[in-house]
Amino acid sequence: MKKIFYFFVLILIFFPLTPLLLSEPSFNGSNPGCSGSGCHTFNDGTVSATILNNFQVQVTVSGTSSKVGGELVDDNGIVVAVINSTSTNPFILTVPSAGSYTVNAGYKNPSKRWDSTSVVISVDLMRKAPYLIYPGNVSEMQVLWQLISTATCTIDWGTDTLYTLGSAQTNEYGNDHQHTYSIQNLTPSTLYYYRVIQNQFVHKGSFRSAPDTNETNIKFFAYGDTRSNPDINNQVSATMIETYLADEDFQSVVIFVGDFVYDGDLESQWDSQFFDQSYTNIQKMLSTVPYQSCMGNHEESGVLFMKYFPYPFVAGRYWSFDYGPAHFAVVDQYTSYSPGSSQLTWLENDLAYTTKPWKFVYLHEPGWSAGGHSNNTGVQNYIQPLCEQYGIPIVFGGHNHYYARAEVNGVQHITTGGGGAPLYAPILSYPNIVTAAQAHHFCTITIQDGLLSFRAIKPDGTVIDSFTTAGYNFPPVITSLPDTNATVFSFYEYQLIAEDNNGDTLTYSLVTAPSWMSIDSTNGLIEGVPGIYSVGDTVVTVKVDDGYGGTDTQTYILHVHPEVGVDSENQLIPQQYALYQNYPNPFNPSTKIKFQIPENSFVTLKVYDVLGNEVATLVNQEKPIGSYNVEFDASSLPSGIYLYQLQAGNYFETKKMILLK
Repeated sequence: MKKIFYFFVLILIFFPLTPLLLSEPSFNGSNPGCSGSGCHTFNDGTVSATILNNFQVQVTVSGTSSKVGGELVDDNGIVVAVINSTSTNPFILTVPSAGSYTVNAGYKNPSKRWDSTSVVISVDLMRKAPYLIYPGNVSEMQVLWQLISTATCTIDWGTDTLYTLGSAQTNEYGNDHQHTYSIQNLTPSTLYYYRVIQNQFVHKGSFRSAPDTNETNIKFFAYGDTRSNPDINNQVSATMIETYLADEDFQSVVIFVGDFVYDGDLESQWDSQFFDQSYTNIQKMLSTVPYQSCMGNHEESGVLFMKYFPYPFVAGRYWSFDYGPAHFAVVDQYTSYSPGSSQLTWLENDLAYTTKPWKFVYLHEPGWSAGGHSNNTGVQNYIQPLCEQYGIPIVFGGHNHYYARAEVNGVQHITTGGGGAPLYAPILSYPNIVTAAQAHHFCTITIQDGLLSFRAIKPDGTVIDSFTTAGYNFPPVITSLPDTNATVFSFYEYQLIAEDNNGDTLTYSLVTAPSWMSIDSTNGLIEGVPGIYSVGDTVVTVKVDDGYGGTDTQTYILHVHPEVGVDSENQLIPQQYALYQNYPNPFNPSTKIKFQIPENSFVTLKVYDVLGNEVATLVNQEKPIGSYNVEFDASSLPSGIYLYQLQAGNYFETKKMILLK
């Protein structure tokens, strides 16, 4: 009976406590903290909080319980987020804005009801994530970024992700929360890593420093006209990233031909169409490869273009820079470049004085393209002649939204306007077009061992076009026209001379000529004997071809005179003094010099070096009327230019010849 009695006593004692023992902490959002019977506070680390993205806080309650709950309380004691009861542990609460918050959370347990901790929620102030420009100094790279409000940032850098080479604090410049830092004292062709820290937010990037000034091999990208379709630019950028991950030398520079956005005077479009951080491939390209851009027409006034891409302009928005063996001249087509303008004068001097073996020009509106926008006549009339004069192999342009390649007198005009803008349909029948494709794309250029290899590539990796060149092909030049006089039954001979700055093997031909005349295709020797029916004037057109599309053609009138007298060898008696071009020329070690005199004369034929020193006397005696061939042996002389001079009576004539050993 006593056992039964004690049992009922225990029931009577614990029954009133049952609600207390079974109660759970209540966070109902009306007041901060735990409410309800049995709520106790124990500050012993029961609650932990982790800051996530988008103002979210992950709350974890240690221990075991089927139900948990919690709240976030701001500095004013106001509950801003609450979950009264949930079986999910950890659980997520979201705050409305950055700031400091108290976390109250707990679970069912008689000895540990609820606990507190605190968190500080910061906002990522980054408006335009870090991006790069190359100012033209081998030992320097410029990093730029923009915030949404005033804040101090830290930039660290190194040759690995420990970032141990340097660290600096940055403050904004200008009036729109922009930051920049030039990382200097870089070792050429070296991979560097950097990070920009603002609050607890870290934005990382990398770059490969510029090659040494004596480097002969480089690789780089070219494209443009990204404009209003960042999703397509994001696809193009993804393949560019794949390219440099597969070949680290392509982490170099991007030659950008303009039109970043649709309306370059609107800040909102720079934010949404080019610097939108949700397009991760575009942002990775910007943070790992410097964009070297010219001005496009959609940059409008150019104010924001210059704000976000502050290159070291000469004036307007034109400038130039060297990169390894290459020199790049950046043309601003929205500042005058007509004859007499400052820009055209600068461009000619810039191309004339650079010593780089590879020279490129890039601009927005192409001189030769495949329709859409008209061909730019300023490029055709003012820039093309400079390209031919100074050996520019490629002019890069955009403006028309497709890929096209035109070739004009050895200059390749590339239209690479396929970075994302709505595509146009190219017209292959346009003048000088080699190929074209209606496709989004980018270009890769490789200069290695004296050759340039070009490829235009779609985002799926398909190659649209490719070619290889040894550089600009200077066309050959005929430097002397043949003798314009011949006589019936007299052997006619002339050595055609042409020069080629590329050292190409030349081929000679007669385009129009009398049937009795022939030319040696390998050395340009013209010869033949006119007949009695050849008397009179006839048109002769000669041509020289370098085999790479470079030619020169010259026309002259040949006068065939009647026979006036024949010597014992049935050769024409000369009617005038003449000194002919030596043959062969250049020569090694000997050559022949032909001359003729129409009367008995004392003749001297001497050879001089370019300083005027006499090196040989070939003839020094009285000669009867006639034609003569004299051999000159230069075995003992060094290579160089020599002059030979004929004096006979009152006749003087001097010509040049080249000894090439």
